[in-house]
Amino acid sequence: MSTTVEFLLGSLALASSILGNDSSLPTVDLGYQIHRAISLDETFNTYNFTNIPYAEPPLGPLRFKAPIPPRGRKSEIQDGSIGKICPQANTKWNGIGSLFAAAYATDRLPFNYTQAEETLASSPPRIMDPRVTEDCLVLDVLVPKTVFDEQSKSKGAPVLVWIYGGGYALGDKTMFGSPHELMAATQQGENQGAIWVAMNYRLGAFGFLSGPTLQETGTANAGLHDQRLALEWVQENIHKFGGDPDNVTLMGISAGGGSVMHQITAYGGLKPALFRQAITQSSAFVPNPGTQLQEDAFNNFLSLLNVSSLEEARALDSAALLQIQSSETPTAHLSLNCLIWRVLPWCQLILQGSYSKGISILSSHMSHEGIFFINPRAIDDETLLRQRHRIPHI
Repeated sequence: MSTTVEFLLGSLALASSILGNDSSLPTVDLGYQIHRAISLDETFNTYNFTNIPYAEPPLGPLRFKAPIPPRGRKSEIQDGSIGKICPQANTKWNGIGSLFAAAYATDRLPFNYTQAEETLASSPPRIMDPRVTEDCLVLDVLVPKTVFDEQSKSKGAPVLVWIYGGGYALGDKTMFGSPHELMAATQQGENQGAIWVAMNYRLGAFGFLSGPTLQETGTANAGLHDQRLALEWVQENIHKFGGDPDNVTLMGISAGGGSVMHQITAYGGLKPALFRQAITQSSAFVPNPGTQLQEDAFNNFLSLLNVSSLEEARALDSAALLQIQSSETPTAHLSLNCLIWRVLPWCQLILQGSYSKGISILSSHMSHEGIFFINPRAIDDETLLRQRHRIPHI
């Protein structure tokens, strides 16, 4: 999905619900700030609390590290009116994959790879979404008005926490549009409805650098730690919106579905899970390429920045890192170098029994869901297919 489309979807989702921000809209005291709902959607009777920070801005010394909770307290009431998304990584498979998937779906094969590259080369340059910022660790809470207004009369509403997909390189909390139809479905009959939470998490080089050298002063897979901190935020704060922290369902698609599995296997299951149910849709599994490739990608990233250490990279202005992140380089898609909490990927951890127990899981997949990521030149070449996608001979 292009940055322009993502921006339009996010803008439309917000614009369709805003009736105006005024003092009549409710506030929630989070301790570190008072946050006011930005709108009440009268069609779905839902308050929108948007762009709530759940972490300190991951800047300077906090860059490439696990996030920490917000510090201090803001004196003015916040309304989240400034949209934020994390820096996006430009990947070649995004453009080629979109063209190939469209050709495959409409039976326009064989695919002309050379022509596709020429089409992409002649396309206008990508325009950076104005919402892009490193200070992007925010989340949205959508809550039915009846749930919020009558929270003292019940034990709390169920909570749905959404993790977006995008190959661990692209995406934001609003990229799939508004969840209002889903929320309306939870309000049928005598049910007051569920609360929706969606968080941003760091992507590409900002969220998924790894390797032994990085881990000396940084945190591998910081994006997964972002997700974990957002889940901790839900446990600590969702009751203030009328939600039940003991009835949380974590859900996601593609890289979001994979992230759900990473959270289930986080710390080998030695720490308690922060949700009771999970819905995984087309869970993305990334092979573990080994320590040396992780280290090579990390060193490549430093060379692209023209620095020699992680500390020097932390000292750079955001603009320098944003330029490298958005450029189409082998380092752009750094999710291929994940350690995924431990050395083993989540599928092996599950086979070993190293995961959080007692979680109800609903898993779903789509037919042909990998077409977007397949090298089109390998579609009829099994040797190239196995070589490029690390498929073992069985």
